[in-house]
Amino acid sequence: MPATYAIERARPWVRERMRQAGDRGQVEGLAIASEFLELAKPYVQGIYIIPSFGRYEVARDLVAQVVGSEARGAQPRTPAGRA
Repeated sequence: MPATYAIERARPWVRERMRQAGDRGQVEGLAIASEFLELAKPYVQGIYIIPSFGRYEVARDLVAQVVGSEARGAQPRTPAGRA
């Protein structure tokens, strides 16, 4: 499935979760980003995180979640053709 199609299908779902989050928007946004990255892992070799408005602590928290999930049992991946 093309990435743009997946993004278009996710938009209403993401927007609804963020609407329901209310004041917990940042926490919910991190959860959504973390879930997306877990789903993307089989298809990508890495990610590039750009914190918005200088909110580096949010990017740090996302990286900690993703690295933490790998430390809890996910197999680390290497680029194609490398051992």
